Amino acid sequence: PSYLVLFFDQIYNFSYFQNGIILAMYYIGNGLISPFTGRLIDKTKRKGLLMGLGLLALDLAFMLLIIPFPPNFALFGISTIIFFVGVFSTIYHPVGSMLLNYYYKEKSGSALGINGIGGSTGRAIFPLLIAILAGLTGTKTYGIFILTFIILFPAIFIYCDLRNIIV
Repeated sequence: PSYLVLFFDQIYNFSYFQNGIILAMYYIGNGLISPFTGRLIDKTKRKGLLMGLGLLALDLAFMLLIIPFPPNFALFGISTIIFFVGVFSTIYHPVGSMLLNYYYKEKSGSALGINGIGGSTGRAIFPLLIAILAGLTGTKTYGIFILTFIILFPAIFIYCDLRNIIV
């Protein structure tokens, strides 16, 4: 979410401190919830279902960023959404790593490495696509909406494909 600060800064003219608050909220949400998410993942047998729901929730949280906040509420609104983006991101990675380890056993290191390439590529392309779409449409709203709508399809596919996997 760090690249999103650039868009919000242009719209709301946040200070460096306010931008720092927004960035920190992702890690606060992620760090506070990770131990609880880990226990939930350990207890559930339907890890694929959890992973699909986690991606869906993450995508929907990102979509909330298209809301135009009044200037006096923007910092709170955006920080809250980014907090939940951090919370929902705690589901995908542990479940994904667990499933890769389960299915690829001796080659799990290679599988995790390939998965890491995919994640890094996505995190590199996402801000570029938002910037391109924002430039074409004149607003970050359409860029975020279009990309979250596109990401919704893999989230639904993963949910449908993995929901019945019991590990």
